[in-house]
Amino acid sequence: ANFVQLFAVRVAVGEELQDAEDCKTVVAKVMKLLEKEEGEFEAKERLSTADTKALELVRAARQELREGMLGTGVLADLESAVNEATLEETLQWQATLTSSDLSTLASCELGTDLVLEEHTQAENGDPIQEGDMAMHGKSE
Repeated sequence: ANFVQLFAVRVAVGEELQDAEDCKTVVAKVMKLLEKEEGEFEAKERLSTADTKALELVRAARQELREGMLGTGVLADLESAVNEATLEETLQWQATLTSSDLSTLASCELGTDLVLEEHTQAENGDPIQEGDMAMHGKSE
């Protein structure tokens, strides 16, 4: 699942499409993160099968960005590649992406203005706290 599938997507109505400068800024952040990821993999003496696949994902995503490719497939590739980095690594590299960055990236890639919102409840109706923690049980 990619982050468009993991978040409830609400299309913004009556607003202009994402500013080109915003797109360039977010793409630059994503490129920085992907470059750091690639460097981390290349610095390893030996790559596991999982590392090799992850490196291929990162390289493919960087290539798609360099070529200016757009669309849901590119968005899914970018999300998969970005997910290879841990929060600790992104903080160390000063390449952390915010939820606003992800909304902007999705808007730019899909050519429509949208806002990604976190789900507030699970499919079974249980409330979700902090965007990813489902709490099962009776509400008080």
